[in-house]
Amino acid sequence: MRIIFIAGTLGQGGAEKQLFLLCKSLIENNWDVSVLCLTSGEFWERKLNENGIPVIWVGKNSNRWKRLVEIIRLTYQYNPDIIYSFHFYTSFYAAVAGRLNGVFSIGSIRNDGFSEKRANGLMSFLHFRLPNAIIANSQHGMLNAKAAFKSKNQKISILNNAIDLKKYQFKLKEISPNSGITICFIGRLVDQKRPIKCLEIIKTINDRGILKKGLIIGDGPLKKMLQEYISNNKLEHKISIIGKVNDIRPYLYKSDFLISCSSAEGTPNVILEAMACGTSILAQDYQGITNLLIDGEEIRGTVFSSRTHAVESVMKLLKSPNLTRQYSENARNFLEKYFSTNILYLNFQTTLKEIGFALK
Repeated sequence: MRIIFIAGTLGQGGAEKQLFLLCKSLIENNWDVSVLCLTSGEFWERKLNENGIPVIWVGKNSNRWKRLVEIIRLTYQYNPDIIYSFHFYTSFYAAVAGRLNGVFSIGSIRNDGFSEKRANGLMSFLHFRLPNAIIANSQHGMLNAKAAFKSKNQKISILNNAIDLKKYQFKLKEISPNSGITICFIGRLVDQKRPIKCLEIIKTINDRGILKKGLIIGDGPLKKMLQEYISNNKLEHKISIIGKVNDIRPYLYKSDFLISCSSAEGTPNVILEAMACGTSILAQDYQGITNLLIDGEEIRGTVFSSRTHAVESVMKLLKSPNLTRQYSENARNFLEKYFSTNILYLNFQTTLKEIGFALK
């Protein structure tokens, strides 16, 4: 089987990491894989090339229509069985190139469905409706997209994000109020991730006298605002902005808690990685996160509704180390069952069947 992926970027984002993992899984199962990207020279391009996956830069021209002509030409040249846009905002390219070349086209929902529509305006309807099918990375993303685009006929299914668990050493943390806790935020410093809310919670934890260290891992337009908040509250000795890093595992290993305050997500990679490491999850209650962390009596992390609720939850867990360990063990077992790269190829085959593509 031959597949072409279209990517808007290959920078250090969650979608781009998932693209790499899926490409790697496909070539291990003897697929012919190529990636067309609108940008060049970014982090995951090198990783793809190192694994024998060619990346072709199709963004030389800033004109959307000239890019489209180039993608149509390359699709004709490569003659794939599938053309799959891994970002929502490049789905139009995949759909048109696929239709003109008689190739099955797939678009993506990587966030919560509503975010994609807001960010892309009128073009969002073309991104969603023109491909032969859509693959989302979460159930709420799939259902929201159906509602947002008022589409009953579009074929849409789910492919879970994956994580290579062999690369994550699971470590149960020994936390106590006496030694203090280390808590980290990992992500882009943008409005969607709401890092300032995370800082406010970390500050309140410090006010309770139980913070050992706060770590902010990431970069973005809100960095200056965060630096000012830390300075204004005289927290320089307690909270550090590390910036962007290539490997977040060392920071997850040294942290007792990962905090997330996003306004919307699909399936957050960083939460999966924290679960793989045994780092406790402290997440704002946004759509989809409860399904990821709580299933009846099986709890895999803490979902909070307010700053006070977040801090009280931390205090409760500090007094119940057995409970914290149980949450972490539940989380790791959950990943092994549903999100491991060991089952990624099988899951992809199932998803293709669900959206109407017949494997040869």
